[in-house]
Amino acid sequence: MEVINNYPISFVAEQSSDEIVQLSELYLNKGILPAKSKADAFHVAICVVNQIDILLTWNYKHLANINRKHKLLQINLANNYLYPLEILTPFEVLDDEQT
Repeated sequence: MEVINNYPISFVAEQSSDEIVQLSELYLNKGILPAKSKADAFHVAICVVNQIDILLTWNYKHLANINRKHKLLQINLANNYLYPLEILTPFEVLDDEQT
């Protein structure tokens, strides 16, 4: 609950931004994400357009996959999205030092 109090949370309707729609379609059209992964493409595009630091996911097949991460980064850079998005699993952000 502390996180909710300390960080603002806003919701983005994917159709509310042409930029988000175009970027997500680019991921799909370039074959970086399969056509059936439209929701994944939107998640990534929403994060990239809004300069969100981390996309946390359990989706190893389509998102938390080093090859896909590099392809997404290439598309982002080629389209002037320079803010680095990290796509990580929950295990990668856990603080195992806390008891």
